[in-house]
Amino acid sequence: MDGTAFGGFFMGYRMALIGAAVLWSGVLGVGGLRAQTQTKKPTASAAVKAVTKDCGDGVKLQLSAGSAIQGTLILAQLTGVHAPANLRGEWDGADTPLWMEGKTNPSFHALMGVDLEKKPGAYEWKVSWTNAKGEPATCSIPITVRAGKFPTERLTVEKQFVQPDPEQEKRVAEEQKKTKAIYDTVTPEKLWDGKFRIPLDA
Repeated sequence: MDGTAFGGFFMGYRMALIGAAVLWSGVLGVGGLRAQTQTKKPTASAAVKAVTKDCGDGVKLQLSAGSAIQGTLILAQLTGVHAPANLRGEWDGADTPLWMEGKTNPSFHALMGVDLEKKPGAYEWKVSWTNAKGEPATCSIPITVRAGKFPTERLTVEKQFVQPDPEQEKRVAEEQKKTKAIYDTVTPEKLWDGKFRIPLDA
């Protein structure tokens, strides 16, 4: 299998895993496997309203929204902390890396993705650091995750996209390992400029 063929297979295989393999219909026909899947774009979103938490001593936490539906992003910000050591952000047991912007009055930022399968409910974003006096400090702000409503689509795919042979499985595993290494890499500074933009409809 050459690189082009494998690239096509890998994209099809990944789509099958994300789509067809998520919600099996259990019907295997002559034309392939029929499945029902959820798209990743919510049908509607609530009005966005930023929320702020005063942590004292001029320190503030801010979220782009106090609540978010599954499959969306939250932008978080920490201000009023000068030359912090051991700065760490945490949300639901997972680290949220922060990057610094500005030098005179620096602020720290984090992006938090709300997983499509994250259980709706109340969570909190917690930030801890060591202040200029060498004392430990913490502050947290609540985040509410709401269930998303997603339209469904019915797909039909060929068997080879959900039942690859051993050689194909090996190659897919290698690609997944490389991709994971990329996504697991965290840098102390942001590597982009400008604002994010909602993708255009295809």
